Amino acid sequence: MNAEIQPWSPSEYHDAHGFVSRGAIVEATRSWKLYAGKYVTATLDAEPANAAMKLGVIEHAATLQPDYFESHYVVEPSWDYPEDRPRDEWDDQITMRPEFRGKGAKAARDDWEATQAAAGNLTASRTEYPKIKRELWRSQHAGQESITPREQLLCLGVQTAVYAHPVAHRLVSGDNEQALTWRDDETGLYCKTLRDARPAPGFLVDLKTTFDPSPDAFARTAAKGLLHIQDAFYTLGEAVLLGVPWHEVAPMTFVVVRSVPPHEVALYTL
Repeated sequence: MNAEIQPWSPSEYHDAHGFVSRGAIVEATRSWKLYAGKYVTATLDAEPANAAMKLGVIEHAATLQPDYFESHYVVEPSWDYPEDRPRDEWDDQITMRPEFRGKGAKAARDDWEATQAAAGNLTASRTEYPKIKRELWRSQHAGQESITPREQLLCLGVQTAVYAHPVAHRLVSGDNEQALTWRDDETGLYCKTLRDARPAPGFLVDLKTTFDPSPDAFARTAAKGLLHIQDAFYTLGEAVLLGVPWHEVAPMTFVVVRSVPPHEVALYTL
């Protein structure tokens, strides 16, 4: 039952098929038909991530992989052009298209467009400007994922709160977003986990963002999300990696942060 740490990014982890994951086990406890459709026959698609789930992914990156967050995510500006700015000062990358009116307007416009095309200039009218500017900006940031100013503000708020916490900041300073695989001897199944943080051998940490980090609310979240399964599965993988009995691995610590201001931080074990 050898375990192996994989050099996978989070996206590569999720794309690695043929492994049992925490999510698969949770699906199986809720519905065997749902589990079979998603993980055995592949006849059912995974549920699309909602806005809260997407924000959680970005917040994880900001706190657990700050360098990756800085390089991978970029704030997309607003594409509404201010009406009070002179039209000849739009953008040095886009040439303002004049208004052609009256007799011979079509020919004059065609000649102008041909001249601009020969010079390699992008042209736009006021109504076309937002779309062309957006396409140009996105081509310049190919390979990066755009986020809104609000998403950036919330992510950095979570990051700042965790880093300022006297205990939480030490818990997320170990091996973060580390993928582990192993083969279970009893079932023969290949398993995988993606550990948020591992500050020390035998000690695993999971970062959770929520709208309410209070004890009562987290108890409901833990019950609904079956976090006891995650705790047991992840600590089992760690025990296999260390070659020790499962009970010698510490219970997983959950760092729970309010996803919106004031971003309170709480620590829990199950």
